[in-house]
Amino acid sequence: MTTFGLIITLMSKNIELKNQIYLNSNLPQIQRYSRVLWVGIGCTKNISKTLIEQGLRDILTQNELTFEAIAGLSTIDLKQEEKGILELCQEYNFPLWFFTSEELNQICVPNPCDLVKKKVQTISVAEASALCAVTKFSSVFKTDQVLNKIPNYSLIIPKQIIKKEGEKGAVTLAVAKLNIE
Repeated sequence: MTTFGLIITLMSKNIELKNQIYLNSNLPQIQRYSRVLWVGIGCTKNISKTLIEQGLRDILTQNELTFEAIAGLSTIDLKQEEKGILELCQEYNFPLWFFTSEELNQICVPNPCDLVKKKVQTISVAEASALCAVTKFSSVFKTDQVLNKIPNYSLIIPKQIIKKEGEKGAVTLAVAKLNIE
């Protein structure tokens, strides 16, 4: 007699890789991840999709998070035609939200930058846009947290500046997490 089965791991409450349970089994396995991470992106002009994706995968892995939990990407409206960002969103079907410098300036961030302010009239792109996106997305939910004005999100990875040998430019990434699933 042959026995068939399937192991399903739901990663809805905890997206951290370190808490995954790997079973020694020959049964097929399915893993489901809640898409709760919003990635803010700041970058130099003409940045490659490869640099953005490699940098993003690296910082997520370093923080024991998974790429599959990304809900979407965000940046400043000046990057609406940035090919590398658009290609990444198209390949993975990520929504992409743009915010004006005025909107980004309303967000309190842990790592403001005067150099960024001189270039794009806001003290933050990556951190501020990640927080703007998660805030905008969380407003869709009518939960006790939202109704009571309790923050239901957090900046879990502050801005990280990524440069790679052989790649032109740099990308700055920050990740915010929505605490509602």
